[in-house]
Amino acid sequence: MNDQTNMAQLRYLEELKISLVHAGFEPERIEDQHLPIRWEDHYLCRISGRGSVLYRQENVDSIRAQDALQTVIDIAKMTSEYMAILETAPRLKASGL
Repeated sequence: MNDQTNMAQLRYLEELKISLVHAGFEPERIEDQHLPIRWEDHYLCRISGRGSVLYRQENVDSIRAQDALQTVIDIAKMTSEYMAILETAPRLKASGL
């Protein structure tokens, strides 16, 4: 994996971390291109730098935990889409300031 890909994945995980904190989750420190997520004082899932959400079934054994996991999945998807759009968007220029 090249350095540019690694940097893009780390940027994605850092942006995702901010969004998850705002949503009430407790992201931990990024380790090996993965972001572990805690919710209500227990481990919920982890997200890879490519956007995959990995979890164990025993960690989502209630309806509330399943809803929390779905929220994490939705936030991960929106963050990925947002970053892809920013990569292809034209640069803005300020003129007449």
